[in-house]
Amino acid sequence: MISNYPPERLRSLRHRARLTQMMVVELTGIAINTLNNWETGKTRPQVRTLEKALSLYAIRIKRNEEMEKVWGLGGVKNGK
Repeated sequence: MISNYPPERLRSLRHRARLTQMMVVELTGIAINTLNNWETGKTRPQVRTLEKALSLYAIRIKRNEEMEKVWGLGGVKNGK
């Protein structure tokens, strides 16, 4: 489980990707209630499940569980 992540950042990333919650649900299979709870901070996501959503936002989880911006949805390039 991700212990320290900003739910408002997760929502912002989804908006920036121009995706609705329903679009994320359809593309990832994540339950709408789960996604909503993540974005409001009611629950914390498991890393592997969160990665499904973040892959749509061109984001990945580092080994130390911090989010890192990466470029492109296809061949992922490190943003450093």
